[in-house]
Amino acid sequence: MMTKVQNLLNYALDKDPQAIRALFAMRVDCNEVLADHPTIQVRGIQQGATDEFEYDVGILGIINGFFETDERGHGPIQATFDDKGILIKFKVDDEWQPKSTEISRE
Repeated sequence: MMTKVQNLLNYALDKDPQAIRALFAMRVDCNEVLADHPTIQVRGIQQGATDEFEYDVGILGIINGFFETDERGHGPIQATFDDKGILIKFKVDDEWQPKSTEISRE
């Protein structure tokens, strides 16, 4: 399944890089309930020296939500950027290992 996702994302990036780059660059504010989901990847930004956070999510965080996170809290699909910060491809993280045996790397 992960390879199919990777291939589809790379196909879309190849066919319309401007649209896919814009889509994957977008992040939207989200609430703590979404941030607490066990597999959806959400970024938390601490507000100053307080214990309060603001959260945002992107489409890759939602896509990775279909899979388990590994021990690092990462999903398996990675976006790869060149030295100028331009999205150039998607790949399955070589270090990603599911926490359970229910998820296949295929």
